Amino acid sequence: MNVIDIRQFEVFDPATGRLNINAFRTNTVLRKDEWKELDLRVVEVARQRLNGIQDLRAAGLVLSLGGLGTTVSEYEKQSFMEAAEVTMDLEAQTDEDRLEYTLISLPVPVFQKNFRVSLRVLEASRRLGRSLDTSMAEVAARLVIEQAETALFNGASGININGQSVLGYTTESNRNTGTANGDWGTVANIYTDALSMVALSEADNYFGPYTMYVAKTQFGQTRNFVSTDNQLTAAMRVVNGIPTITQIKPADVMTDGVVLLVQMTRDVVDMAVAADIQTIEWNPTPFTTMFKVFMCYTPRPKSNEEAGSGITHYTGA
Repeated sequence: MNVIDIRQFEVFDPATGRLNINAFRTNTVLRKDEWKELDLRVVEVARQRLNGIQDLRAAGLVLSLGGLGTTVSEYEKQSFMEAAEVTMDLEAQTDEDRLEYTLISLPVPVFQKNFRVSLRVLEASRRLGRSLDTSMAEVAARLVIEQAETALFNGASGININGQSVLGYTTESNRNTGTANGDWGTVANIYTDALSMVALSEADNYFGPYTMYVAKTQFGQTRNFVSTDNQLTAAMRVVNGIPTITQIKPADVMTDGVVLLVQMTRDVVDMAVAADIQTIEWNPTPFTTMFKVFMCYTPRPKSNEEAGSGITHYTGA
């Protein structure tokens, strides 16, 4: 039997065996400047108010998986060692200890949205000297990033490999949980809840720095003034009064009343990326071009072997 090397079709890079995105643009309908415009709009949309993924990027909490061929991301959950002993004798008998590891395997899903462009519409636009209409690409990119952001905060339970599903901040099993002191319409409750959330994280030996994510309604309430005789908002009081909380941000994909406190370090969360957000094209007919905006990644919220977590999740704010 003859073996066909798929790399000869140049869909895969011959040197690495990875998907070659440029192969989808070889006989492209779009011109170079049109591709630049489309790619620019897709990236711009990916940065708009979808804070969770951008915060992981800014903190350097990104692991490259090397390409779309990776369907499972693995990491080792590390146990704690007992405290060091204090003696007067260097040869005193002390307890022996060692780290233990549990292998965690997570599926790496693809978040994607297709759209099509008629060749006739494209040619008409060029004839009139108009720039490329990127509105469909922008909408597709927004839908992809919204789903990717939703997975970071809420998981993606429909994706499952060997019993492991995609977990988010609010679905990681060992996260700290609690109920808010009261509705954040009462401004005093905001600082009270921030203090208690930090206390839960610190009890698990996670000491920050933290980012606080709040649902849309509660983010608006953090802008309320603490009192009528000064210009101190509730958000300013939290950040100024609790230095380990470095920022408070909205998370539009969270349910109303939800508040999260996340330690932004790799032992608490990172994201494993097989392919960052991008666009490819193909031609099902000579007169229509199909486009796909996609991203392939998995969020990785973590806890330690003692079920300690740097993620604290409150409801009822």
